Amino acid sequence: MKKILLIFLLIMVSLSLIAWKPYPGFVFEDPVITGTPTFDDGSIANAALADGTAMTGLLAAGVAKCTHVAHSDGSPVELLAADTSDRTIMVYVVCSETAAGDPDVDIGETDTVNKFIEDLAAGAWTDADIYCSAGTLTANKACIATIAAAGTAGEFDIIVWSFPVP
Repeated sequence: MKKILLIFLLIMVSLSLIAWKPYPGFVFEDPVITGTPTFDDGSIANAALADGTAMTGLLAAGVAKCTHVAHSDGSPVELLAADTSDRTIMVYVVCSETAAGDPDVDIGETDTVNKFIEDLAAGAWTDADIYCSAGTLTANKACIATIAAAGTAGEFDIIVWSFPVP
C-alpha cells in the first residue's frame, strides 16, 4: 500500500498540478517528495521513475493507460481492458476542449457506466479543467467512458492508473 501511495504522489508531483479542480468529494493535498524512489521488489524499474518521466515509466510498465476522448466518439470508449481480478483504479481527466451543447459523459465499468464519474461536470467543463475519482474496478469488467449525449464540443484525456487490490 505504501508503494501505491508513493507512486500516486510521484504522479501528482510530476504532472505539476497548479490549478487543481477535484471531482466533488475528492480531497487532495499538495505532496512534497524528496530523494529518489526505490522499489526493492522490482515491480517498477527504478529508472522509469528516477529520471523525471514518471508518467512515461508507468505507461510503459502497464500500470497506467491514457485515452483521448471526444464528445463525438462512438460509445462506449474502453479506457482500461477487463482483467480477471478486482483492481483499485484512479481516474484522472484533463479537459482539452471546452464543452458545448451539454455533452453527458460518464466514466464507469461494464454494466455500471457511471460508477466513477456521473455526467462529467454536468456537461460544463472548460479547457484545462481537471477531475479525479477512484474506486474498485470489478473483475472481468472494463473501465469505460460512455457518451450518453454528444453535445456539440468537448474533448479530454483520461488517464487510468491500475493497482492490484491488496
